[in-house]
Amino acid sequence: MTVFDTRPPRKAILLALSLLTLVTLLSSATSPVAWAASSPRTGPTTADVLSSRSASGEALDASSYIKRHPTLPVLGYVTPWNAAGKALVEEFRNKFDLVAPVWYTVHADEKRTRRQGRYEVRGGPASKADKRWVERLQRPPDAYHSPLKVVPRFLLEGWQQRDYVELLSNRTLWSSLASSLVDEVQSRGYDGLVFESSATYLLQEPLSLLATSLHDAGKLLVLVLPPIRTRTSLGVRPSSTFESQNTMILQSLPALSKVADYFSIMTYDMTGAGGREAKVAASDLPADSPLRQVKRGTLRQPGPNTHPEWIRENLVAAIESSGSAGGDNDQGAQAPFGIDEAAMDPTNPFPSAIVSETTLSSVLGPKWLMGLPMYGYTYPLFFLDLETGRGIPLDPSSASALHSPTTLPILRGPGRPLTSADIVRLLKTHRPSSLELDDESGESFFDYLEPSSAAGSGSDGGGGGGGGGGGEDKVFWRAYIPTGLSMDTRIEAVLDVQAGFDVEAQTAGRDTHGGRAGGQGLALWEVGQADRDLLASL
Repeated sequence: MTVFDTRPPRKAILLALSLLTLVTLLSSATSPVAWAASSPRTGPTTADVLSSRSASGEALDASSYIKRHPTLPVLGYVTPWNAAGKALVEEFRNKFDLVAPVWYTVHADEKRTRRQGRYEVRGGPASKADKRWVERLQRPPDAYHSPLKVVPRFLLEGWQQRDYVELLSNRTLWSSLASSLVDEVQSRGYDGLVFESSATYLLQEPLSLLATSLHDAGKLLVLVLPPIRTRTSLGVRPSSTFESQNTMILQSLPALSKVADYFSIMTYDMTGAGGREAKVAASDLPADSPLRQVKRGTLRQPGPNTHPEWIRENLVAAIESSGSAGGDNDQGAQAPFGIDEAAMDPTNPFPSAIVSETTLSSVLGPKWLMGLPMYGYTYPLFFLDLETGRGIPLDPSSASALHSPTTLPILRGPGRPLTSADIVRLLKTHRPSSLELDDESGESFFDYLEPSSAAGSGSDGGGGGGGGGGGEDKVFWRAYIPTGLSMDTRIEAVLDVQAGFDVEAQTAGRDTHGGRAGGQGLALWEVGQADRDLLASL
């Protein structure tokens, strides 16, 4: 879940080397050809963003602090590396229901665990100021504010396969894990915890015991789960590896949904630092293209941080799959994900919502908190002429060429995350004439040039080299950013799913539990990266 880990992971290094090879192959770029003009849609303008109240520091009106969708529970993550999140949560406390400080890690040292029969919990509030902040959230200042539930995140950090095998095969360690976490929650007076690991969907029995321990103490359990990967998120059909992971995640939900109070689904980082697989394969390029020799999947494109349709796909799949146990019967085990096989589209592993009465009634317990990114991403690019298979030199003023169907933006290095403060700095520095709108995702983006010497100089630019698409001394960058419009489209996707299940229930004469069938909500990663206007849009 950590977006701003500054350590260069091995995969990122390999990706950077692969992309550098692409830039080298395209160093003999051809001249631009004649392009047909296009008219891209525009979203909020640069002036809109820079004149916004949060960018200019002006006070917000009272309506900005009212929760627009009171039926949607909202979880906000707050990290130590973006400390502004604490103040933003307090300012917009009426928007939140749960707050998760990212403070704790859980470690499994094989020798110590076997010797002491206990896992090591590290972290916690780093100062008295952090403790007072928790107290203020839990004890509202007046009758106009509600107490917030503080549920710190506990991450199983550094766990290897053997650690998970040891846990799953030893019931004593189930109790050890539960007591290690619950003791900390009770001693600090938290309202519960957020549990995250790389294998949560495999830990059904240990998590059942953890849930029982927490619930006996009157505490909440929030489980973090990775998103399912679909054609929408990948740009191509999911590989067998992704489909297998999707299956494992969804098949765990009938059991986990019986013990979790909330699920936090990580429907962000859809594109991530590594980009998305290009829509055009190297083998489709002209025979004399220098890119014909690159491996499949090496050509990567920039893209949005999430997508409303991807959020919808995840939410519908989670609701359907969690009910596949069929309440007190096991009829859902007869078909994948508890859905009639005849209704499945062979090109899409996640069919439309078809929910039986027993399925829906079994889902009304846990609440699905769909992840929304509060950050942007910027990508260093070169541009590929699909007619020649070679790179072409472009800059942000080349509007018609940039939007030609025969021009393809390709990553020349890994992308970098942007906080709202980074975005404002970039807009002030480069003053793009407009913010363009990605029609499908509702996310805005803009283009700019940076000196190649700026590579690696900060979170608002870097990576790649000179030449190619940005000229000899400049690198072309494209930044995707969240706006109030993109927030609206994502929230609408959640509300649409909620409304669909409510209609399904009402048609069958079932209780919709106050209009919250399935218990949908939002999880913000993470509040310290946001600006005040994004939070006001909640």
